[in-house]
Amino acid sequence: MNSNETIITLDTDWAPDWILNEIAHIFIDKKVKSTWFMTNATPVVELLNNYKDLFEIGIHPNFFPNSSHGKNYFQVMENILNIFPNAKSVRTHSLYQSEPLLEMMVENFNIKVDCSQFLKNCANLEPHKLQYRKNGNYLIRVPHFFQDNMNMNDESFWDINNNSYNTKGLKVFNFHPIHIAL
Repeated sequence: MNSNETIITLDTDWAPDWILNEIAHIFIDKKVKSTWFMTNATPVVELLNNYKDLFEIGIHPNFFPNSSHGKNYFQVMENILNIFPNAKSVRTHSLYQSEPLLEMMVENFNIKVDCSQFLKNCANLEPHKLQYRKNGNYLIRVPHFFQDNMNMNDESFWDINNNSYNTKGLKVFNFHPIHIAL
């Protein structure tokens, strides 16, 4: 990943299969590489896995109380990784995070990349490495630059020609499939 790269990510958020399938086919037709942060089992994963050159599957665990993913951090991770056992990247639902949570994901579940930082339209973004334990595993943190739902909260019109999108640095754009479909 270079410092001026543009990356597309999707937080699937329990979107219906027909939406995920439609978006996957559009991305396949246009040869759009993307990381899909998945929340639940879906047959669309088989399609995504058939295009490993285009799609990475990460996880989008929900750590909030009463989560369908589990009752505690460890259980949430066990349950979602049972669905997506090869995932090495994560973006937590609603960007929920803490030092103990990130350390647990790295040390107990072999997560390599975390994308749970939103730094809206910031210039000069770069991934950075963290190590939680001496001689422990590293976590690469990759902030995202744009998030569709936050853009809607601002009542901003999304336009790829927006000057703030032409700054130096890594630009990770995050979309939710339901918003694309609507």
